[in-house]
Amino acid sequence: MIAIADCPGQTMGNSLPEASSPPVSGGSPPPISPGAVVPSSAPPATTFSKVFQALKDLKELVGIVLFFGAGVVWVGGYFATKSQLGELRCLMQAQIDLARSENDFNAVKTEMVNASVLLDALTGRKDTQGTLSPAERQQFFQLEAGLEDLKKRRAAAQEKADRVRADLDHNICATH
Repeated sequence: MIAIADCPGQTMGNSLPEASSPPVSGGSPPPISPGAVVPSSAPPATTFSKVFQALKDLKELVGIVLFFGAGVVWVGGYFATKSQLGELRCLMQAQIDLARSENDFNAVKTEMVNASVLLDALTGRKDTQGTLSPAERQQFFQLEAGLEDLKKRRAAAQEKADRVRADLDHNICATH
């Protein structure tokens, strides 16, 4: 024996197929056949919706333009401009000048220490012996004169380092 539930298109309390049953009032509307014209209950199109529809029709073209436009903006932001390169060049030169003047200052300071040690040794010899030989006397006077020259060179190096630091502190490279 075959049960009613086993037959296609039939359910247990209904002997008619579902597709041919008329819609019950308050139920879902009948299916729309392909190509059928459905009356629109939408409000009339505004200017915004017309523009939006035109853009929607050209979406591939708009997408391509936006893609390449974004690429141009990215390249402009990624690579440095001439002014940025000039500022970087100025900063690098200022750092080189600062390092050079500090190295000069330290080298002169070392020379001054060496000259002072020799001068102290000659002064100690003069104090213990009472007099210096002519060669030692000449070396003594050369060291004293050289020490004065080293003091001037040290002051010049210190002044240049201070000037470069002040320029960097005042962001002088931002105007280049």
